Amino acid sequence: MALPTGMTVRQATAADIPAYVALSDATWSALYGRTGYLTTDLLEIALKRPERDPERDDPVIHVGDRIVAGATLQAWPPMTEVVCPIIVDLDLSPADRSAAIDALIGILLEAARAHLAGADATLERVFGLSVPTRDTGLRDHVRGLGWTLLRTYFELAIDLTGGSSPEVEWPAGLTMRTFGDAAVVEPTIAVMNDAFADHHGDGPPLDTWRHMLTADVVLPDSSYLLDDADGPVGALVSSDFGDGEGYIGPIGVLRRGRGKGAASAMLRRSFRDLAAAGFSTARLDVDGENTTGALGLYQRAGMSVRVSTEAWVTPLHLA
Repeated sequence: MALPTGMTVRQATAADIPAYVALSDATWSALYGRTGYLTTDLLEIALKRPERDPERDDPVIHVGDRIVAGATLQAWPPMTEVVCPIIVDLDLSPADRSAAIDALIGILLEAARAHLAGADATLERVFGLSVPTRDTGLRDHVRGLGWTLLRTYFELAIDLTGGSSPEVEWPAGLTMRTFGDAAVVEPTIAVMNDAFADHHGDGPPLDTWRHMLTADVVLPDSSYLLDDADGPVGALVSSDFGDGEGYIGPIGVLRRGRGKGAASAMLRRSFRDLAAAGFSTARLDVDGENTTGALGLYQRAGMSVRVSTEAWVTPLHLA
């Protein structure tokens, strides 16, 4: 679909970050009564991700000097699920919103197929958008294209101002190191890669894990690696994305360490340490169909859902 007169599309650059954050905040304020999850720090990390193609993967649409829409290709091999975050100005007319959505979809589909050049064409893949649940216009648009709901994701949060938390005792046989020791980064990457190997969808490749876990936003004293007698078995990474909240994620425990309370202990320790660091809120994101029961774990720890997004998808064919 051609863009309406006055709309132009190009690839995002670092210079676009303030305008993109402003669009995100305005959109989420209208939908949820709070600022958006995108921050300057988070976008700077995203624009430097190692798998990114700067010529294809981050289209933004302008009206004059104002960014009115944008999206990001999430492209991790083997790309069985390519679900792309998207923001489209709620103040656009319905026709202009539809045109912007369709233009972004077209660019991202082309980018996905470029990343998959030479890949196994017999592998079943889906392409889709991550849609804020309350953005009914965007959801109705992709549903009208014949797309289907794949799953729902939740942002959970907990208030950390309720008083001091008790010391956390690690389950028997486990010891903890923090990211204050630079030597924990590489074994943490290995834990995360293995812990998410049996999760549906695709996990980040090692270079992307390394990019995320060595970013300046990572909080070393609130990020942990757990060891058992056989070596590293679990990890939790906390970050400060510059929005005044402590962000917890990812959390990973290897199969041999599950069912012993490791994830729960790391989570309670993170609440304690983030509160001590001055954060009044801790938040995290979780797949509602996480195969390890993570959503229930977080809710039992006192976290509650405050935002949900939906992955709407269509089959991704290479030809």
